[in-house]
Amino acid sequence: MSAFDLTDLTNDTDTERTKSAFDLTDIDTPTTTTAPKSKPKTKTAQQTQEDIYRRISDLPPGQIKLEAHLETVCWFPYRRINHVERTRQFVIAYDRVYLSLIDKNPDVSPKYRAFMRHRGSYLKRDEIIAPWISNTKKGISLNSKWSAWVKARREADERMMIYDDYVAGALLSSMLRGWRGWPLPSMLTSDKLLGKLETDGYTDATIPAFEKRKYEKRIKRTEDPWFLASAYEGHPVQVAYCRHFAHELLRIKGHENAAERAFKLYQRDGVIHDSLVFRDLIQS
Repeated sequence: MSAFDLTDLTNDTDTERTKSAFDLTDIDTPTTTTAPKSKPKTKTAQQTQEDIYRRISDLPPGQIKLEAHLETVCWFPYRRINHVERTRQFVIAYDRVYLSLIDKNPDVSPKYRAFMRHRGSYLKRDEIIAPWISNTKKGISLNSKWSAWVKARREADERMMIYDDYVAGALLSSMLRGWRGWPLPSMLTSDKLLGKLETDGYTDATIPAFEKRKYEKRIKRTEDPWFLASAYEGHPVQVAYCRHFAHELLRIKGHENAAERAFKLYQRDGVIHDSLVFRDLIQS
């Protein structure tokens, strides 16, 4: 069993959009009255950023269909944001889990832990605010890690996983396997970590196995206030979440009567709206 407790790192309500850090001023182009021909206008840094954002937002038809599907099967709070923001939330989760692990890891020097705690992030601030942007001396361009972030986030969405759980599962599994370093973004969709190699001798050191252990005796739920009874308005995503919640109770309790009694207690506590009927939810 790992010494690092990564089972309580979930924070799936962090969907606040943040303004880009690359708010650079326009580049002034010198003018002259002697040049016989006008030179092409140089794009400003802000225009370059906007072009990159449009490039990652405007997907080809095949990927539009894929993202439309993932929006219906991903973890419930993520269904309210677009595919670019979902990927950014995945990066934020990656940073949050890695920072927590550094803080708990006795093999990391106290000085480095203190430095990371003071900085407040594992990744650079710009990588969290706009992970699709690479800003170097050569200029602004699409970040080479972006495609890996998207691929990993899509894998998590297809499995309806909370992003923190996905990243924590990857980290813990790599440690159990004795990997020398923590998984890079490109390694988060490794067949080994996803448990696709059943004969490799590490059946418990996979992302799905981590999630299964974590929720074996607890409800997989969200703390997002939009899903509480006080905010309930019958939105299809809210109804789908309540249906999930009812099935989770049935899974844990093992019997309809016991699960229904627990469901009513959650209604009393304001978690589930009192207009919903347990047996209707589990049969729909």
